[in-house]
Formats: sequence, structure tokens, C-alpha cells
Amino acid sequence: MFSDIEAGEKALETARALVKRYRQSVLKSAVTGEMTADWRAANIDRLKAEGKTGANLLVDVLKKRRAAWEAAEVAKMEAKGKLPKDEKWKNKYKEPAAPDTSELPELPEGWVWGSLEQIVSEFGNGLSKAPNDDLPGQPILRISAVRPLAVDPLDVRSYQVGENEVVDGYRVREGDLLFTRYNGSPHLVGVCGQFRGKQQVLHPDKVIKARPLMGLCSSYLEMALNTSESRSYVKRNIKTTAGQHGIAGADLKLVPIPIAPLEEQYRLVEIFEEAKSQADASENWCVDCSRQAAALRQSILKSAFSGELVPQDQRDESASSLLRRIGKDVVADRPASRSIQSKRKPKPTTSSLEEQPKLL
Repeated sequence: MFSDIEAGEKALETARALVKRYRQSVLKSAVTGEMTADWRAANIDRLKAEGKTGANLLVDVLKKRRAAWEAAEVAKMEAKGKLPKDEKWKNKYKEPAAPDTSELPELPEGWVWGSLEQIVSEFGNGLSKAPNDDLPGQPILRISAVRPLAVDPLDVRSYQVGENEVVDGYRVREGDLLFTRYNGSPHLVGVCGQFRGKQQVLHPDKVIKARPLMGLCSSYLEMALNTSESRSYVKRNIKTTAGQHGIAGADLKLVPIPIAPLEEQYRLVEIFEEAKSQADASENWCVDCSRQAAALRQSILKSAFSGELVPQDQRDESASSLLRRIGKDVVADRPASRSIQSKRKPKPTTSSLEEQPKLL
């Protein structure tokens, strides 16, 4: 029975590996456009005519990015009581860097390469002060809360806000993209998860927050940033120091992202979520079966030592009779006892010692 269980557990491990590979395959086919090839062929002419291609979307996003910067600058000047007298202050705006596309593959028709810096309005590290769980405070995410395609809003610690400390800029909102800046495991560095919680939480220094501009699909960006060329770029830029692996924010800003038309982005997310749901259900089934296998082992052991695994025959010798018979056989086979005195050699007398030949 244990052999059958072990064979089943190995089959479950194989199944879980296949599910993981399937999930990665679906994710890659989504962000490379393979998944929506037929849809794109039927809609590309309409998207071009309506000005809704990926290139059009990027141009619109860059305009929104500049408008957001200008609004923030005006707010700062008004807070100081200094209203701008002319338009020269707008020249301070720094255009975000575009990705290096020299070695990137060609994208599907209607798509365009963009950088993370081009599509976000906020980008930066979190709070550096260490949390203290012994005191009441505001919830702040742990580094372990951020994983590929997921953020656990309940994986938090307690952060004590100082008397004059301002933390509003470090709050996480729904739709924000979070990246692990440092981790002991290189495969977890630079992974991206979208915050989907409603809770008010802060983010720590080792987690970078990026807030996509309005008009973008955060779920699609989350998918793209965890696979294919985007993930390969992150891996190439991971640095190791004192056993810790990390990526600089300046490098992360330049991660290339395949920007599809917005309508196609939502279509890709819908298809991927359905496939991911099926994969998650299969993986959960494997986990449940593994737990049942462990419980089944204990049940078999219990049945074995309670006489339930084999049919009972009243004509069989009872265990108590068997033990008595074994005891009798052991006594019968034991050699006759000899007195301890007989086993001892007599002590030599003085005369006998003198009679022994000298060795030296």
C-alpha cells in the first residue's frame, strides 16, 4: 500500500510541475501576442483607423505624464505662495528614457516597446525605518508580501510614524505595481505584483512602488513585467552584494514593456485569468491529494496494528499463546547454567609463581 501511495505522490509532483509550466507558457503567449493573433488580425485595421494602437496609447500616456508633472509643480509653487510668471519652469521637465530596442524582438502589428519610467506617474523606494511589532502603528508590507503576479495585503508589520514624519507618499493604492528591490533569492528580485487590496498600507524601503498612469491596464502590465523580455532584462541587471541580491531603481525604470492596444490588453487579461484559474484549481487539487496521501499513511498504520488489514481467523493461535510458546522455546534452548565460581580460574599460589620460568 505504501508503494502505491509513493507512486501516486510522484505522479502528483509531476502534475504540479506541468501545471507550473503551463501557467508560464500561457503567460508568455499572452505578452508576445500569440494568444490574440486571430483577434488582432480581425481588428487591427479598425484600431489604426480609430488611433487606438499601442503606439497611439504610448503617445497619449506620455502627454498625461507631463500634465501630471506640471500639475504637481504648480501645486508646490502655490503652497509656497510663488505663482509662475511665465512658462520657463516647464523646461525643467525631464523626458523619461525609452528602452533600448536594438536587441529586442519585433512586436506584433499595432504594438510598441515602452519603458516602465514612461508609463508611471510615481516611482520610488519605501520607508527605511525598521518597523516595531511590539508597538501599535500603521500596517506596512513585508518584503515577502510581494510575489510574481500577487501581493498579500495581510502580510504586514507595524510601523510607528514619527511626530513630524509624513508618510502619505508611501501609501499603496489599488492598482499600484510593487517590485522587490532586494531579496536573498535572486529569482525573487524584481518580481512584480499588483496591489488589489482595499487596506491602507505602507511599503518598506526594499519594495519599490510604481503607479501606472490613468488609461493603462495594471493587470496587463503585471503580466508583462513577470515574463519574457521584461523579466530577462531584470535578471541581467541583478547585482549581488554581501549575499544579498538586488536591482537598482534606475535599472528598473528602463525595463522594456510590450505595449499592446488597450482593448487588446483587456482581452489578454481576460483569457489569461481564465487559464490561470483552471491551473490554480488543478494545483490545489494536487495539494489536497498530497495531504490525503499523508493522512492515508497514518490510517494504514493504524489499521495494520489493530488487525484490520487482513481477515481474522478464529482458528489462528492467539498472540498471548504465541508469546508463551516463544518464551518456553527460549528457555528450552538456553544452555545449562554454570556457577560463577566454576568459570573463575584459581588464583596462583606463591609457590606456583616461583616455579614459572622467568621471561626476562
